[in-house]
Amino acid sequence: MSSTTPANLPQGSISAPIDRSKLTFSEVHQQVENEKRKAETELESVSDNSNPNAASWIEQAKQLQNDIQESKTVAQEIFKKAEEANAIHSRQEDAAQKVDLLQAEVDFTTALDQILQRLKNTDGLLRSLDRSINEGRLSDAVDQHKAVEGDLAQLNTVRRSFAVSVLSQRADQAQHRFKQEIDNIWGHLFKVNIAESEVCVPENFKGYNSSQVLTWSDVARAASELGVLDEHVSAMGRGLDKALFEPLLSPRHIRSSIKPQVHTSQHTLRLREADGQIDTPRMFEQLLSCVEFLNERLPRTVIDPLQASLMPDVTSRLISSYLTNVIPLSLSSLEHHQHLLDQTESFAQNLSSLRWGNPVILKEWAGQAPKVWLAKKREVSIGSVRDILSTGLQNRKSVERVETQEISRGDVLANTDMDAEAWDTDWKEGDEALEEEEDTSAWDAGDTDKDRGAAQSPWKRNDRLPDDNHENEDDAWGWGDEHKQGVPSSPVKKRKMNDKVNGEPEHQAASTKELTLRETYTITGVPDEVQEIVFQLIRDAQTLREPGYQKYPASSAALGLYSVPTLVLAGYRAIAANSYQRIDGGNMLLYNDCMRLSEELAAFVKELQEKDEASGQPRSAWPSTRMKLENDIVALQGFGRRAYGREMESQRTIIRDLVDGAQGFANCTEAPFADECDNAVAMTIDHLRSVAKQYQTILGRNALLQTLGSLLSTVTNKMILDIEDMSAIGDEESKRLRHYCNEICKLGDLFTQEREEGAKEEVTALYTPDWIKFQYLSEIMESSLADIRYLWTEAQLKLEFEAEEVVDLVEALFADTTHRRQAINEIRQR
Repeated sequence: MSSTTPANLPQGSISAPIDRSKLTFSEVHQQVENEKRKAETELESVSDNSNPNAASWIEQAKQLQNDIQESKTVAQEIFKKAEEANAIHSRQEDAAQKVDLLQAEVDFTTALDQILQRLKNTDGLLRSLDRSINEGRLSDAVDQHKAVEGDLAQLNTVRRSFAVSVLSQRADQAQHRFKQEIDNIWGHLFKVNIAESEVCVPENFKGYNSSQVLTWSDVARAASELGVLDEHVSAMGRGLDKALFEPLLSPRHIRSSIKPQVHTSQHTLRLREADGQIDTPRMFEQLLSCVEFLNERLPRTVIDPLQASLMPDVTSRLISSYLTNVIPLSLSSLEHHQHLLDQTESFAQNLSSLRWGNPVILKEWAGQAPKVWLAKKREVSIGSVRDILSTGLQNRKSVERVETQEISRGDVLANTDMDAEAWDTDWKEGDEALEEEEDTSAWDAGDTDKDRGAAQSPWKRNDRLPDDNHENEDDAWGWGDEHKQGVPSSPVKKRKMNDKVNGEPEHQAASTKELTLRETYTITGVPDEVQEIVFQLIRDAQTLREPGYQKYPASSAALGLYSVPTLVLAGYRAIAANSYQRIDGGNMLLYNDCMRLSEELAAFVKELQEKDEASGQPRSAWPSTRMKLENDIVALQGFGRRAYGREMESQRTIIRDLVDGAQGFANCTEAPFADECDNAVAMTIDHLRSVAKQYQTILGRNALLQTLGSLLSTVTNKMILDIEDMSAIGDEESKRLRHYCNEICKLGDLFTQEREEGAKEEVTALYTPDWIKFQYLSEIMESSLADIRYLWTEAQLKLEFEAEEVVDLVEALFADTTHRRQAINEIRQR
């Protein structure tokens, strides 16, 4: 204890110091307790004196302490009871687990018993199923198979157990045997012999036990249960189609005089060939007899999937192979066409009543009669062109072209006594061939005419050719052949007598006269037959628009018929190139045929336009406006000209190759080059004469002369260039070259014409460009310097040669002397 005395405590309350060394521990402790109580008493007294409420506070604190103590007691009791409840819950859980374990044991035992019972039942069902299959009891087998499937499904939880695996294998084996049995029975109930076109469908089948009769319903039910019904029905549909419907509707049989006919017996349906025609009602009757035969013997469970798989193909074949082929196309048979549509709709209704097929397809076909009729008309027309090209090319006939033209008195022809056939030669300067690809010529492409003398018609003065700038033509159907045209000038017009006399132009009266030109040429039988197809199509279109034909469905196709001639002519152009290549002179015959056909079509269009103008109808209703043949005529002419151009280019290529065999005539007097030059010239002459002989039977006289003139011009141009390219020509060489030129000049006998008085006249120069130049070249080969100077100054040599050309020839032929230099200077000065 501290010796310090608090200031607020009374001094008298402090006890005197105690000698603690003489006290025991218990005594000390007792004294401390006494002092503590005294201090507390004094403290309470002081507190009471300082705060009168302290006593009540103390009382409340004690009460609170007592409440806390009671709460602790209650909490301990609650905790004790909770511990007791946990012990009870633990004992309850332990008891529940024991109950669950016992229940699981009971359930397992029950399930095991059920599984064992089900295994036993399944084993018994499988044994019964085997017996039913063996005895042919399909109904029992179906039920037992169902039960086995159900039991095995319930045993799915133990499917990996040995017992269930064994039963599953036995079930699979039984099902396989069941399917085999169904296949075997189905094969007895449905027998098909495709080779004999025979089908046997008995109503039932006696199984292995004679007392057991199996019907189609039993077999269908079993097949459905096993999931093989669709497979068998599909096979049945294929067999019926191959054995009956396909031969019955075959286009080969339809076109033959021997037709298959349906015969039915008690269980058999067969086709047998018989003479005579089978009309549409008879065909529908036979199809219905097949359907009724099957309806009487098969249950709906088989018929429904059978007709669903079979009838779409049968209906499609009926339309494409039979109905479309029997559509009458002539206008006299439109009544029969109407009957065909009525019979088709009636047949569709009968099928619907029998619950076979979809009648909508046949009804839609009948409802589209105008469109179908037009499509068939188009198909037959184009097919006829193909047939004509395969047969008509062997026929030949001569036709005459007549043209009347007016010429002025100033024309060469009007001022000469030349025969009328020489009038329209229409040759042009230059010998270039048409630059076009062979593989596009048949498709109306690349219509160029760089060599106008070859590309344009060798007959008509004003034949209009496609513009040179159109290199990319449309395809073989000829769309877009209405491009801008260019009119080539006539060579006759170039030769007007407009020379000056004494420096003044010669004025002559512009008087004219008519000249009728006639020419005979050869064509095949194709143009007449093709134009007849076109004319018949247009006549049919006009007839269908008459009031008496409005009641027929085909009358709605009248406008569509006007477009078919375009397709016919396009088909002709697409096929003709290859067809004509198989005959001699094919390209020239193709040219003649195209020109003939285009002329006939143009005359027909003109005649039709005149009738339309006189009819008083609006222009939009004119047949001549609707058919739009003008573009096809232009395309046909261009196609013919391209054939002519191809032939000319081919011949020019051959001729150039032959002339090239002379190797430019260099060393033409030395072996072995001399023989090569001789052979080249001889072969070229022989080839030109052979071509003339071949073309003579095809082309008209005027066209023949122009064609030969163009080919001969290829020879002369080539030889002129080769000779001019020779830097030195010796005396022997000049003689040899003169000989070659003279041999070529002998071809002039191909260009002789008879005058009215019987005299013959050679007109080679009129048809062969550079012919006079070639003859001058022949003269130059053996002429002296004086002769050449005379030809240049006094004759017409300067009209054919340029001054430098003559100078080059002089330098090649003569040595460098004063006379040669004087001659050269004189030639250049003039």
